[in-house]
Amino acid sequence: MDTVSAFLLLLSIALSSGRNLLSKNISDTVFGERRFFIYQTAIFSSGAFILLLANIGKGGAVSSVTLFYSICYALLLLSAQWCYTVALKNIDVSVCATVYSLGFIFPTISGMLFWSEPVSLFKIVGIIIVIPTIILAGTVSKNANIKHGSPEFIVFLIIAMLASGGLGIVQKLQQKSMYTDQKNAFVFIAFLIASAFSFICAMTFKTNNEGIKIPKLTFASGVGVCFAVCNLLNTILAGRLESAIFFPTLNIGNILLSLVLSSILFKERFTKKHFLILLLGMTSILLISL
Repeated sequence: MDTVSAFLLLLSIALSSGRNLLSKNISDTVFGERRFFIYQTAIFSSGAFILLLANIGKGGAVSSVTLFYSICYALLLLSAQWCYTVALKNIDVSVCATVYSLGFIFPTISGMLFWSEPVSLFKIVGIIIVIPTIILAGTVSKNANIKHGSPEFIVFLIIAMLASGGLGIVQKLQQKSMYTDQKNAFVFIAFLIASAFSFICAMTFKTNNEGIKIPKLTFASGVGVCFAVCNLLNTILAGRLESAIFFPTLNIGNILLSLVLSSILFKERFTKKHFLILLLGMTSILLISL
């Protein structure tokens, strides 16, 4: 691994963890209320602005293929971030980060099915391990009033995981197309579409008495910056590094850093059940990457 790739990978890990932690600060908003979608608009708008800066001086026509991928990517971005924010309301950051990271199994499965990527016993076992990891995660709740886990929140987390896997597949498709040089525009347009759709929802759904809080709006903007730069970095790194190096390093690094920082910042407990979830998740990632 060259120095530039190593630096970009470490930066992506740091920003991925930052996105997890900052998202936690806006997770107490209720899905379906206007302020939820206003914060989501701030996320995608700030992300689009950062990506616009990255596109300065890179003009040129965008192909219809890139536009199609951007629309698909935008829908997955919305699903991933909206559902991840909801899940963080009642599930620890470390658990959310672990399950969300397992979404990369879907690009792996698609690669084996459609791109003739090698199938191995390690990959099959790794994919199977994902199932008990998710089931176990569904029994972990931060709310003492919920005795048997948080099924409604784990559903949102599973949707976020599926969407994250979809993001990886679309990234792969874009990188394999003849318009791979349009990757910056591809991500920028996706964030722009996601921002516009979130704003439309904010104007459509009901409001509440709490109003918009500047600190949360700031946190949301931080989420957008981290999320946007991560998406751009990961798209670049997917073309620079072997999957066996890139995916396990990124995902396991994100899980461990999120665990350490969330225990410090949010005083989240680390129980035996948390340890087993992280162990299963990281084992799955390593096996699939072999």
